[in-house]
Amino acid sequence: MENSATIASISANLNSVSVLNGENFKDWKENIKLVLGCMDLDLALRKEQPASPIESTTSKQMKDYEKWDRSNHMCLMIIKRFKKSDKAEKNTLLQNLISVKYQGK
Repeated sequence: MENSATIASISANLNSVSVLNGENFKDWKENIKLVLGCMDLDLALRKEQPASPIESTTSKQMKDYEKWDRSNHMCLMIIKRFKKSDKAEKNTLLQNLISVKYQGK
């Protein structure tokens, strides 16, 4: 039951973010930061990337790196979901162009 509640809250949080369109960056950025913070995925936005693991890396350092890396990956996936698609816009413009009829003399 807890898992379905988590999925529902994630879905509700994500649905509250509008697509970035170039004019709404300030609001979009705040909404993304709020949603990622509520989902506890904003570690990569708040902290610098830890040093990449090497042979002498301690288990705590490795855990910290893995946690940051997962946060970064999730943030990027979510941010890309709300990025405006140039392909979709081009397709729409092409469809409009194709459907326009010549109305000249």
